[in-house]
Amino acid sequence: MAPRRSPRFNGRVVNGRMVGGRARLVGPVGAALVALGGAAVAACGAPKASQSGATSVTATAPRPGVVGPVYAPPKPCRSVAAPGTYSRAELMTTQDQVERATVGQILSLGIGVSTVEVGLLPGREPLAGRLAHTFGPKLSITVGLTSYCGGPGRSPVCSSMPVGDPLPPGLGLALALHDRTITTGNFGDATLVVSESGKGTFQMDTGQPLIAQVVRRGTRRVVGTYGAGIGGTGYGPEVVAGRDESIPVVFGTARCDGGPGSAMPRGDYDVVVYVHPEGRGGGPVYYARAVPLVVK
Repeated sequence: MAPRRSPRFNGRVVNGRMVGGRARLVGPVGAALVALGGAAVAACGAPKASQSGATSVTATAPRPGVVGPVYAPPKPCRSVAAPGTYSRAELMTTQDQVERATVGQILSLGIGVSTVEVGLLPGREPLAGRLAHTFGPKLSITVGLTSYCGGPGRSPVCSSMPVGDPLPPGLGLALALHDRTITTGNFGDATLVVSESGKGTFQMDTGQPLIAQVVRRGTRRVVGTYGAGIGGTGYGPEVVAGRDESIPVVFGTARCDGGPGSAMPRGDYDVVVYVHPEGRGGGPVYYARAVPLVVK
């Protein structure tokens, strides 16, 4: 299957990730995130609709409007500079200085309407404080999913995850984390193995990578999410009996339970992921069994 065309960015590729001042996140199931310094509601792994159905087994009726967790964007600080306060050349110089000062700690960097818009990894409030002290109102700083306005912000609240459908007979979904321990504020990688042991063939245009969510243990209440831009591609595994396919998965620990700070609290959690066909319409939502995760 040919990859989807990635969106255009007006920022830079930072830390090997496609990011920008108004980055659009292309997730596994068409998730969109106007990221870090942008303004709009973000969808965390929100599934789009089915284009061609799901499996050889009779699926549930289409359910238009099925979405994954969504959350409000960071509110801008009251001290944002007015347009025209700084010249383009001055902002470009500041952008270069910020890039050198944030190596390995940055998600996004770009020039906005009136400031340099900086998105830092969750939990980097001390770095945000140093940047604010050095560059003042030339910067608009976001840490994880929160705006930095002189101190840690309060995280947004992710909405509920979609209701899942029973797995068709013979279909297996197994999530394998590359590491079951993660430092809060960081990203994790995993693999979803799709297997078929029945007589039918499983086929679904899921896209890839998938985006998993970190939830409270034993629930689907989202506590941490993936708050960075990625370049996804189309992917439609076709799994026949006795075979399996692997889909890459990413997840993150940006806090989104309404608590203070940008990084989720340390503790014991679960990671959950689902598959859903892309497109605009309906389609089944199939969950893999949750996998325990320790956030330290």
